[in-house]
Amino acid sequence: MSGLNIVGPPATTTTDIVKKSDVDSAYANATVSQGAVAGQIAAAVSVLASQTSVNNALANFAQPSYLASQSALLLPLSRVGMASVVANPSASPPVLASTGVASLDGSGKIPQAQVPELGAGYFAGPFGPTATFAASATNTPAKICDWNLGATGVPFYPEAYMSLLVKAVNLGRPVVEVWMSNAPMVYGAGTLVSRGKGRDFWNDFMTVNVVPVGSKTGQVGGTGFSPTYTAWLTAWLYDSNGEGVSVITGNIVNAGVSLWRYTQ
Repeated sequence: MSGLNIVGPPATTTTDIVKKSDVDSAYANATVSQGAVAGQIAAAVSVLASQTSVNNALANFAQPSYLASQSALLLPLSRVGMASVVANPSASPPVLASTGVASLDGSGKIPQAQVPELGAGYFAGPFGPTATFAASATNTPAKICDWNLGATGVPFYPEAYMSLLVKAVNLGRPVVEVWMSNAPMVYGAGTLVSRGKGRDFWNDFMTVNVVPVGSKTGQVGGTGFSPTYTAWLTAWLYDSNGEGVSVITGNIVNAGVSLWRYTQ
């Protein structure tokens, strides 16, 4: 500015004078210190969450894949009290098309209708004969006793046991069979339940033990008999050699029928 004097040593050349543009250029291109950089970074990240805090926060949330796998284990309310449906029974284990679950009644128990028959314990009997008969027979069977048991009310299959004293003549061989039908029957009608044979070629009294024939009639492990089936069993005596056998009622030592529970 005019009127001002230069303070300092006299300038010998124009290069001794510092220009503002040179100062601005030098400031703009000056090296940034590490401290300045660290300060700027610290200021910028001070408002951000650390990786540790982010990981801790994410740990409280489930991944979508986990939610999908857990949701697949849930049962809809419509399946409560319903039976499971098997899609592939031959697979091991069987493949289910849909799964059912038992419900609870007001007392916290599973309703009886949703509980299967457990085990195969017998539920009724043994029943003694309702009638016995003295009989003689050759190869034509003769009735020696009846069991009129009526409807059982539950699915079942029968087993009959007998021990009796039979007399044979002319080298006969006694056979005793128990058959069941839903009404009084002729020999061979209905289902064969039990059978026993005496000695062959015999002329005297002998003990004949009658035991169940089991799966031969499709009873054990088969379809069983319905709760409404009217159980009528009859024991028959005949001579397999076509000679002569006989029994009196007092020689039927014991005879009983048991009805075994069957799960449908």
